[in-house]
Amino acid sequence: MRLTLEKAKTILDENLKKRGYKERTIAGRLYYLKNFEAFLLQEQKNDLRSIQEEDIYSFIAFMREAISVRTGKPLSGRTLKMVLASVKLLFNSLYTQNLILFNPARNVALKTNDNSREKVIFSIREIDTFLEGIDIYATRGLRDRAIFELLYSSGLRIGEASGLDLSDIDFGERMLLVRQGKFSKDRIVPVSLAASKFLELYTKGRKDRKKPLFQSGRNHRLGVAGIEKRFHKHLGNTGIEKKGLTVHSIRHSCATHLLEAGADIRYVQELLGHESIETTAIYTHMLNENLRRTYKSHHPRENEMFVEIDDKYLKRLNEFKEQLEKQKEVREKSRIGKKRWAEKKRKNVEKEVYCMLELNKGRM
Repeated sequence: MRLTLEKAKTILDENLKKRGYKERTIAGRLYYLKNFEAFLLQEQKNDLRSIQEEDIYSFIAFMREAISVRTGKPLSGRTLKMVLASVKLLFNSLYTQNLILFNPARNVALKTNDNSREKVIFSIREIDTFLEGIDIYATRGLRDRAIFELLYSSGLRIGEASGLDLSDIDFGERMLLVRQGKFSKDRIVPVSLAASKFLELYTKGRKDRKKPLFQSGRNHRLGVAGIEKRFHKHLGNTGIEKKGLTVHSIRHSCATHLLEAGADIRYVQELLGHESIETTAIYTHMLNENLRRTYKSHHPRENEMFVEIDDKYLKRLNEFKEQLEKQKEVREKSRIGKKRWAEKKRKNVEKEVYCMLELNKGRM
């Protein structure tokens, strides 16, 4: 019996559900497999057990030539990575279920020049400017300040913030219960004093603790799209012009600023709800990048006192090396000449001493 893509997608769906993936994430993974389906149709491959590693690389080449229906341009590096990640998940599921003898996608890597997935964060000054720029006396201003203070305080994902109920926060202990985070895991996180104060002001007088913590104008739960919309509104009012900032940048900023201040990486892992510490370790790489940028911006040898290494500089450097080599050769010849002269002089002295001894013997 053939192992078709349709059957494999059903297996993948079940596997991801068991692993705690959210419905929205699973739908996205399955959606990206439509590209693999088009490739299999073109190559007339209808049994996934026949797929080899070279077929996966052929699929990558196929994707590089594809044109996006939405933009009319070649697919971005980010899209290519998402598609390959879905294919990898597919074959990993089949392999763990013993439906294929080996995983042809296991060692396949994708190299792109796309930097769209680079994490963009706020500096400490920028996050202060953003938060303090939210007018709490404006319509929904107090709610928005409470939302973004909490996101920065506790490193929440936007969906986690949206899903909070009033009963999930303990104002006395300044602790927050995050229900059904990524991989359907609950966790308890601390809340900063500033975030707690704004949350208390926002929820003052509310008695039904089973209601959503953050509500829309109609007292319904404020969704992810609503939070994103308010974020961009307030960001535009601050005058911060850094490109690539999103609501998720607040979470990245929280983690990075904690590590910069000396927080233990294990604590940051627990705060963010990362299943693996390798995921949290990405932020240490970001610290290295920030250090490198700071160094290049402030070290005198990286600024006006630094001479760029160009062809002219390299030519002078090579000429200098040649001069050193010539001087080395001259010194070596001089050393050998002096050694020979000293050896010759030693032999002459020995000869003279020998002659004198022989002469003295003749006189005795």
